[in-house]
Amino acid sequence: MTRGIGMLKGTKKFEAKRLSGALLLAGIMAVYLLTLAPSVSFRDSGDMVSASYTLGVCHPSGFPFYMLAGKTFSFIPLGEIGARYSLLSLVSGALSALFVFLIVVRLTGVPQGALFSALLLAFSLSFWTYSSMSEKYPLYAFFSALLVLTATVRGKKGLYLFAFFFGLGLTHHLALVVFVLPCLALIYFRSGKGGFAAKDYLLAALAGLLPLLIYAYLPFRAGAGGPLTWGGPMDLQRFLAHVTAKEYRYAMFSGNIFELPLRFYRQVIVTFASELTPVGLFLSACGAFLVFRRDRQLAVFLLLAFLSNAAIFVNYNILDPQNIVTYYFASFIIFAVWAGIAVTELHEPGKAVKPWLRGLTVASLLFVVFFRLFAGNFEKADRSNDRQLSDYGANLLRSVDKGSVLLANGDVPLFSVWYQQYGNGRNKSVDVIPSLNIDIEKTIEKNFPRQNVYLNYYPYFASGFKKYGLLPCGPVFKVYSKEKKEVPVDVSAIKALWKHCGAQRSAEPDAIITKLYAQARFEQGEFFLEHGYFSEAEEQYEECLKLLPDFVFAWISLGELAEKAGRKALSLEYYNRALSAAGITGKLPPFTDIAGAKAGLAGLLAETARVRAARGAQDLAYYYNLKRDRLIKWR
Repeated sequence: MTRGIGMLKGTKKFEAKRLSGALLLAGIMAVYLLTLAPSVSFRDSGDMVSASYTLGVCHPSGFPFYMLAGKTFSFIPLGEIGARYSLLSLVSGALSALFVFLIVVRLTGVPQGALFSALLLAFSLSFWTYSSMSEKYPLYAFFSALLVLTATVRGKKGLYLFAFFFGLGLTHHLALVVFVLPCLALIYFRSGKGGFAAKDYLLAALAGLLPLLIYAYLPFRAGAGGPLTWGGPMDLQRFLAHVTAKEYRYAMFSGNIFELPLRFYRQVIVTFASELTPVGLFLSACGAFLVFRRDRQLAVFLLLAFLSNAAIFVNYNILDPQNIVTYYFASFIIFAVWAGIAVTELHEPGKAVKPWLRGLTVASLLFVVFFRLFAGNFEKADRSNDRQLSDYGANLLRSVDKGSVLLANGDVPLFSVWYQQYGNGRNKSVDVIPSLNIDIEKTIEKNFPRQNVYLNYYPYFASGFKKYGLLPCGPVFKVYSKEKKEVPVDVSAIKALWKHCGAQRSAEPDAIITKLYAQARFEQGEFFLEHGYFSEAEEQYEECLKLLPDFVFAWISLGELAEKAGRKALSLEYYNRALSAAGITGKLPPFTDIAGAKAGLAGLLAETARVRAARGAQDLAYYYNLKRDRLIKWR
């Protein structure tokens, strides 16, 4: 009888845990749905969504699993194509949190700590943000959490499951390679005295290798001749270069070794405390100690996984570290598990813990989850109105004629236009050419005047073109022939195109897109200034400064305009604003004379030109020297 009652109680507990897990998953998905992006978001998103939707090949390492999974989600009749890929991120992020819940329940049997760990991960700012947009990182987190979950399964079953999901995960993101060393350690510890038989290792190897066949997608689709086949990985050499992300290897282990402690402090200690809260970080440290006392094999696995993750990505010196935090999602999962285990210490059956202490702990943790994370991060993570990337691509295509050529410089312009063309079917007659590492003038010569040619930026060396000039045309520049006696400037048409673009800034703008709009405004102001359209130039500079108030060169140009108009006091004010924006004046008083202010700015421009030239940006160096000379001579 006693045994039957025990079984009944066990069944009830099991059902309660299942119900808790189901409610947790539903709740997280509901919140993520409120913050879900309605379109593509954040740079790589446009490339990956467009490539997946057309069953093409995206940037290295190709991410074939994402290509196929995303295409599957694209059939869901929900909003535009970008929103359907956002839904893939939503599901991946929510399931990652559920797996964390299951890991802690499996290790402790206590759902209270498991709920805390899952919510700690789900509502950390970066994890929540990326789970609301069409990006690859939530799926990377999904596989990371799944690997940790299967690592808790002992015996042959655990070995086979881990091998299979590890191989499958590698077809999505190579960052999962951090689990190789921890996996080997776990197999060694859990093989026991007799160890696994040779047949078991063979079957595990087979289970891990079979999913890698998904990489055959890359040469197969590259050979199919689709519109987007990055790198054309059809032969063995290009395939291996693409899969191993050869073009990005420059950033790995290329930094100063003496800077590593500071990088570790910033990227791990400071970032983790910010994302998981100081309380969560403290609980993670306590949980790591508890796991070490209870299950040293698993403790070594988790610790090695975290250290491997940190060792690799603290050495990843990408040029734009804006999203470096995403590479630590595997560590976020491990830290969340540790934190949940620490919380269970107060709820474990048989523990002599005073009720008031338990109550205080629960209240504190609820504060952390619901006020510090949920309420504190909701507005920041909300992408429900985020159409910046999509709108930018649409604005570029609105500004060019059908059947024309658009030379796109930079990932954001290129990817946003690709998405509009292949995701939304907008203006597909425009031939979009990536302008990196091509001869701009020869490309124009090849296409003009048979087709109208546009650029999404002003290449400063273009002032040296003999045959062609660049005319402002909304957020782009249109090529015209210098053989014409008069420059065909239609100011009203240019203003109309900018007006048609609508708002170029939202409450939470993408810094890169905002800079692109501001840069276009400034460069077009320079065009108007050069050709004597002074009021139009002033308007463009002011619009630039609305987007980026510290745009130094716009303040300099406004100072030049005011000086030419004889408004010396205003000119001096603008020059001082430029020096202040550049951080030169600092705590020093502003200049009281134009000559002194201009001398300071001339020095700034000369130094900027020197730095740009040293970095190989000769066109920018040329422009800064040109602007310096103009500033000195300006009267």
